[in-house]
Amino acid sequence: MQPSNLTWKLIAPIVPEALLHRRALLKKLHHALIESSPQYKLSLICAPAGYGKSTLLADFVSQSPISYCWYTLDQTDRDQHTFLRNLVASIRYRFPSFGPTLDQLIAHSARNGMHYGAGASDPGTIIDSIVEAITREITDPFLLFLANYHEVNEANAINQLVDRLIQLLPTFCSVVIESRGTPSLKYAFLLAQRQIFALSTIDFQFTAQEIKELAAIQGVTTLTEAEIEQFITYFDGWIVGILLGTRLGDMQFLQTYQQNQETPHAIELLIDQETLFEYLVQEVLGRKPEMYQFLGEAVVLQQMSPILCASLLDIEVSEVTERLGSLEVQGLFVSHYEEKGQIVYLCHPVLRDILCKVLYTQRPERFFQLHQQAAHLFYSMQDYESAMYHALALEDSSFAINLIIEIHERLIAEGNVETVARWIGKLPQSVTASHPLLLLIEARVSTILGDQAHALDVLIQATELEQELHLFADQAVRFRADVAIVRSRALFQAGEYVQSREGLREILASVPAKESALHAEAHTLLGISANVQGNIKDGIVHLQHALQYRGREKATRHVIDLHSMLASSYSLMGNFLLAEHHLSRALTLWKDVPDEYERVFLLMRMGLIKQRQGLYNEAEESFLQALAAARKGARFLRGEAYTLVNLGELYQEQEQYHQSLEILEDGLRLSRQIQDMYLTRGSLRTLAITYMFMGDAATALLILTEAEHLSDQNRDHTIEDVQLMLTRGTIFLYMQRYEEALQILYEAKEAFSAAHLKQDVLRATLRLADCQYGLQNDVNGDTLLQEVILHIRPDEDYERLLRFELKHLPHILARITAQEKGDPVEKLLQWRIQEKSTVSSSTAPVILTNTNHQIKIQAFGEPAIFVDDVMITHWRRAKAMELFFYLLDKKKAVRKDQIIDDLWPEWDTINDQAFRSTVHSLRKIVGEKSVVSGGGHYSLDLTTSFRHVLYDVELFLTYEEQVKTTLSGNNYEQAEKCLRAMIALYQGDYVQSFYSNWCLFQRDVLGRINMDAYGKLATLCFQQERWNESISLWEQIITRDPYQEEAHYGLMRCYARMGQRSYALRQYQHYAQLLQDELSASPSTTVQSFYQQLVKSESDPQN
Repeated sequence: MQPSNLTWKLIAPIVPEALLHRRALLKKLHHALIESSPQYKLSLICAPAGYGKSTLLADFVSQSPISYCWYTLDQTDRDQHTFLRNLVASIRYRFPSFGPTLDQLIAHSARNGMHYGAGASDPGTIIDSIVEAITREITDPFLLFLANYHEVNEANAINQLVDRLIQLLPTFCSVVIESRGTPSLKYAFLLAQRQIFALSTIDFQFTAQEIKELAAIQGVTTLTEAEIEQFITYFDGWIVGILLGTRLGDMQFLQTYQQNQETPHAIELLIDQETLFEYLVQEVLGRKPEMYQFLGEAVVLQQMSPILCASLLDIEVSEVTERLGSLEVQGLFVSHYEEKGQIVYLCHPVLRDILCKVLYTQRPERFFQLHQQAAHLFYSMQDYESAMYHALALEDSSFAINLIIEIHERLIAEGNVETVARWIGKLPQSVTASHPLLLLIEARVSTILGDQAHALDVLIQATELEQELHLFADQAVRFRADVAIVRSRALFQAGEYVQSREGLREILASVPAKESALHAEAHTLLGISANVQGNIKDGIVHLQHALQYRGREKATRHVIDLHSMLASSYSLMGNFLLAEHHLSRALTLWKDVPDEYERVFLLMRMGLIKQRQGLYNEAEESFLQALAAARKGARFLRGEAYTLVNLGELYQEQEQYHQSLEILEDGLRLSRQIQDMYLTRGSLRTLAITYMFMGDAATALLILTEAEHLSDQNRDHTIEDVQLMLTRGTIFLYMQRYEEALQILYEAKEAFSAAHLKQDVLRATLRLADCQYGLQNDVNGDTLLQEVILHIRPDEDYERLLRFELKHLPHILARITAQEKGDPVEKLLQWRIQEKSTVSSSTAPVILTNTNHQIKIQAFGEPAIFVDDVMITHWRRAKAMELFFYLLDKKKAVRKDQIIDDLWPEWDTINDQAFRSTVHSLRKIVGEKSVVSGGGHYSLDLTTSFRHVLYDVELFLTYEEQVKTTLSGNNYEQAEKCLRAMIALYQGDYVQSFYSNWCLFQRDVLGRINMDAYGKLATLCFQQERWNESISLWEQIITRDPYQEEAHYGLMRCYARMGQRSYALRQYQHYAQLLQDELSASPSTTVQSFYQQLVKSESDPQN
């Protein structure tokens, strides 16, 4: 879909002949954009409509000594791919040969972005490619203007792209944003680096001298000082208000007024403006009735090309061309630009709004007739955006509804999901709510955009409406199936796999087999769901069914994706023959649908299959080919990231650890850059194993913990989670923490067995056996080894896996080679359980027999206890751990009945045996003497069993006292050290996983002390003029408590001292609005007074 109105967006506004050159502002711009070194990354030109922003920038670029690119945004640019296409076009307008490969990259992302995420470039990575092309292809400095930014400011996705663009652009390119309001971008980095320049409303307010100069240009010589003062006071320096509402109005100045892209119904003009324009129509256009009548109908079109006007108004093209040219020559608010060799005319938007309103009011039937004709005209040209604009202007929404229903599939396939959402959003809510198909489309779009909750709500409405309307039987069956597909996809994306599968199975049972596309979609989703859950065997069955419905030999992306998914599934099952078959079919079909990005993933999967077969050289060759393809032309960052991580794992398996480490670090960096959480977790897991093999198990555990924290705790467990579990168990095994490893490895083994993942089952079983030998439990170890041998069929080749595992499992290696030397793999396969094996279990926790131990207690965050630096995990009863922290908190003997009330409040009665068992379990952990009892009271005395007791809360409070002492003694250096120590200790809320009432008060007290520590440290940084550190600390306080006035006040003071008064004002406005909306309150008098001082100083720069 090629829009017809692109070129006008790429050219700066035309500079009027009679122009007031605002020398002071031009000088500021010249200094900021031309002379400054280093160059500002971002310049903000922000003021309400009509303050002369565009006129100033047009004047500036008309005399700029360096090149510039211009991009005027409107609401259509809220779509990410539209924005990217137009951004490239704006650069290419100035540099014609720029970025020849970028179009393909954007088209691929738009087309494939919703196909289960496979092989699609996310829009953020396309920004990276654009920046790389700029760096590589453009050598001269240039400016990039983004005008009308307020049209897209509510689109968070666009803001994220612009943030990324600003951050990554080379130093010879600077971005200038013109907007009516402050864009919702990230400024902290730019402020810290002093790389932002801004002009605001105050800068644009006309001064008395400028009004005098303007009057002189207009030929007004009788303007008095009193009138000038009145203009300044009444209009507050607003130039368009002055021009429209006073005798200074010269219409040439209005040619840079911003275009209004709203529908024709959205016309709201000030009375003075309307009266003035009506006067002009009567006095100027009224003298040329033919011109007035012609323009009064032609302005229905947003862009008036002679051919379009001729078709719409049924006039000869030559006559239309003559009339439009005459209007422009006579200065009657019409101007032109060229697009693809064709001339297109624009009417001044304010005049256009007036003429449309007059037509709508005086001749409504003609108004709707013209819009209907225009809608059909643009529809025939496949300019659906313009067709929808005119369709929305009609009283009857039928055309708009039919247009959405007809082409939404095509738009979604092209990646223009936001466009469909915007169109539906522009329809009256009553229309959407009364049309089941529209509701279904809205739900589908919401699912793709990630709003599953809204999608599920809309589907309920659609289902209820369908039942009320009583659709024909065939329609009802198809509609209900479509609803079920969308609902199942929404549930799947929300992690509700069980409910998702139930809905999909209902579709297969109820929908006729002739509906092959629905059956294929259902089976595909069921297959993906099964694979994610680890049920690879069932996943393969569903994917094969989907392939059958799609047609095995059809060269479509659906079929290629299915073959590729089957290749991965069979590879995981160890069936390499079928894996290679399906991958070969995918590669063959790919030749008929050439897509370089799909080829990257196909080559990568081939490498994985070869690696699992032990064919390392062939695997490396496939990975390197995939890497080269990903880096060719416009980089395919997602494909490059996945290939790097897999290549790093290959090098790790070959014990090329330094090479593995380097490759994995690159892959991890890219995975974070493209914000792929799945790949980031996998990268961290593989990196952790490499560190472990290099002898640094502690760092390995730290890296793995980061990967675990990235997992979504609210969804069902996936195979990815089990892989992380296996890795943790393996690291514990290498650290000889056998008891901790044992339980984790058993859980991983069971999960892999349920998923029929044979290679992973073998790995987990071998590592379990080594763990049992480490515990000297030879009987269990022998049993597990025998299980491994019996698990391998004669026709299966697992030599690579066995050799790799045995290299790193010394206990097994010693066990199977104890009798005689030889190849360890052959020895293992011939090995049988020996009768002489003995058992020596040590699964129980160590019993403390003396006081020569150290205990470390962690109450901040997740509660934990370490004895001699080993974390206690064997709490026989769940309440035993909470009882420990409860008694620790009380610091005195507590009655038994009080303990029961506090720890078991939900129980009316508690079995005495359960209480005594809990106490017994605690004594087994911390020592018999540590839990003191007598007279029905219980307390904790850790000094009886431990030489050293380290308690983070106690240390935290000690530091707090030291802070008070050091601050009172003006020892700020020592106070800062203590404050930073407090913040480091506070790893989370006090015993955050306990929900009993006994801990709430202490949790609140300690939380407030922690916030106070942040505040004191922020104040110290402020006093030492470390503004950025102070800002960071205040922001962290606000993150935890948005209503903390001291933090908002601290941020205002920091911004003010940094000279960023506009940011200080905005901080106050944000805080005041928050208080008003949430609490119906206002900031304190102190903060309000400071705000007033800032306002005054903002208007008086010398203050």
